[in-house]
Amino acid sequence: MPITMKELAKRLDLSHSTISLVLNNRYRNRVRPEVAALVLSTARKLGYHPNRVASELRRQQSSNIGVLLPTPRNFYYGEIVADLHREIRRRNYSPVFVFWDEDKEQQDALETLLSWHTAGIITIEPKLLPESVNIPVVSFYNSDPRFDLVMLELDSAVMQILDYLHELGHRELGWLGDFDDQRYKLYLRHFPAFGMDFPERYQVSKHGILSSADGSAMFDQMLKQCEGKLPTAIVAHNDMVAIGVIRRAAELGYRIPTDFSIIGQDDIVQDQFTLPALSSIHYAGGDSVGTKLVETLFQRMDHPNFERQIVRMVPTLVKRESCAPPRREPLRVNNKPSSVRI
Repeated sequence: MPITMKELAKRLDLSHSTISLVLNNRYRNRVRPEVAALVLSTARKLGYHPNRVASELRRQQSSNIGVLLPTPRNFYYGEIVADLHREIRRRNYSPVFVFWDEDKEQQDALETLLSWHTAGIITIEPKLLPESVNIPVVSFYNSDPRFDLVMLELDSAVMQILDYLHELGHRELGWLGDFDDQRYKLYLRHFPAFGMDFPERYQVSKHGILSSADGSAMFDQMLKQCEGKLPTAIVAHNDMVAIGVIRRAAELGYRIPTDFSIIGQDDIVQDQFTLPALSSIHYAGGDSVGTKLVETLFQRMDHPNFERQIVRMVPTLVKRESCAPPRREPLRVNNKPSSVRI
């Protein structure tokens, strides 16, 4: 049988309250460090494990934080999930992660999350939540006036990409992504100011959580509809899509950035290891998106009557190897592309 707090207190000749403070991570400035170290080492040695259900019943308070996000098979969300897990656990709470792969699974995912007793929720789809939510909620990316928001400064990101590609000499751009995405609409709004063109034949759309396989397929579709001539630069919906394009282009004998440039959005770790290394947009500066989401949620938990908080994540353009000045002569699809360097 696992040892209990009462038994641990008796064995160490300490009060139950002291044991509780240490094991619930509330002992700083209240219990001497050497006593806390003794309690923790003894608890580990004797196999103590907290009964969170019983504790929550006693306190009538949950130590769970619900997280409702798209699948972490998209590496961007995978990085956010890792940061969320670390930051929630650091505050002595337990994350309850619920994901969906396709939009049609969102409602089931929400119902699963709501079946848990949570102290707060972090989500990218706040509109899914019922009208009456009696716990703190923080939304990421998509805004809902009921909840605090951690938002990406998308307008600045789009302007940085357009300015960079214009400076390199690009004038005709392609888009591989979701036409419903906020960034696509911003590109349509801003590209005329840079003297650029965004021809329909260079645009391919797919809805949902886009993967590298989607990127490869969308590049194939662009080749079919581009009327024999490629754009000089492609803007990808996210880095996963861009990585798929890089792979497919290499298979077909194209060389990036000699034949065309490509830029992603999200700056996932894998960008450094593609060939060429992928240029992208990085958000957050010194803090990760996950860290900001958890900080904002716990501020709301501590101060429920504060005004609505909007935290803006500032973008930075990360220039790597996938963008360069365009070819002097536009590359035609029926021409033999540059040989691939391995």
